[in-house]
Amino acid sequence: PDSAKVLYERGLQLDAHSADLLFRLGCVLSQEGNDSAAVAKFQSAILSDPTYDEAYVRLARYYALQRDTAQALRILETEIEHTTPSPEALSLRHQLSGRSSEARPPALLHN
Repeated sequence: PDSAKVLYERGLQLDAHSADLLFRLGCVLSQEGNDSAAVAKFQSAILSDPTYDEAYVRLARYYALQRDTAQALRILETEIEHTTPSPEALSLRHQLSGRSSEARPPALLHN
C-alpha cells in the first residue's frame, strides 16, 4: 500500500491548492524530521486558505519550538485577522504571550 505521503502528493497533483492536502503533507514531513519542507507546506496551506486554523497552529508551534516566540506570536496574530481562532490557537497564544524569545513552553513539546 502507498504511504500517506505518496497519497497526499498524488492528491496535490490533482489539486495543487488544496489546503487540507498541503497541511497533511506538512504533518507527514514534520514527522519525518523534514522541518523546512513542512514549514513550506504549512505556509502554502495558509496561502491557499487563509482561514485554515490548524496550519497556523502548527506553524506557530514550529517557531515556538525553535525559540522564536516573536514569530510564533506574529503567526497567531495573523490568524486572528483571517479567522476565528480555535481554542488550541488561543491557548498557544496565551502560553507564548509575555515569554522571552528564549522560553520554550513545555506544553508545546507533546503535540
